[in-house]
Parts: sequence; C-alpha cells; structure tokens
Amino acid sequence: MKQLQMIFVSVDPGRDQARQLQDYVYYFDPAFIGITGNLDEIDKLVNQAGILYGYEDEDENTGNYVVNHSTQILLFDPQARLYAILSPPFESETIVHDLQSIQQYLQG
Repeated sequence: MKQLQMIFVSVDPGRDQARQLQDYVYYFDPAFIGITGNLDEIDKLVNQAGILYGYEDEDENTGNYVVNHSTQILLFDPQARLYAILSPPFESETIVHDLQSIQQYLQG
C-alpha cells in the first residue's frame, strides 16, 4: 500500500530505548519504526485511542516488572488524525480490506 508507515509504540520507556526498539521492529520488517516517549506523551496517545496498559509491582529480588497492555492497530491519516482502531483477532484479509477502504476514502 502506497505511503503506509508502520510504527510500533512502546508503553515501557523505562526499558525500551531507541536502539532496542529498532532492533525489535526490524525483526518484523526493516521499514518499521519503533518509538516511545515519556509517560505523559504515551498517556495522551493511549487515552485518545482507548488503549489500556499498566505496570505490575516490581519484583523486590530481581527488579523486574510486567507491563500489561491491550493490543490494537491504530490507523492515522496523513495529517496524524486518528482514523480507525483495529482490534484482535487480526486477520490479514480484513486488514487489507480496511486499509484499501481508507486509502480510497482519502483519495476522494
């Protein structure tokens, strides 16, 4: 699909640094981009989209913690306006159909 950019947004800026994110998304496709931000920036995005996430308490022995989150695909138009939210189950045929419908709409 022309001009489609996949961006993975991490909700764990404490552990997910830029290089780690890029390595992670590169595994799926070298053209993907991985980003994060501070918690205020992340909250602004996830609240707009209705995405849920939260942290479990840190393990006293290991210092590890778990981040629980829902999984959605957010589609933005070229002006960065939220256009659609896709929720699981993700079926390739449905996603392709939705993307084509959006592209047709945006082209007028």
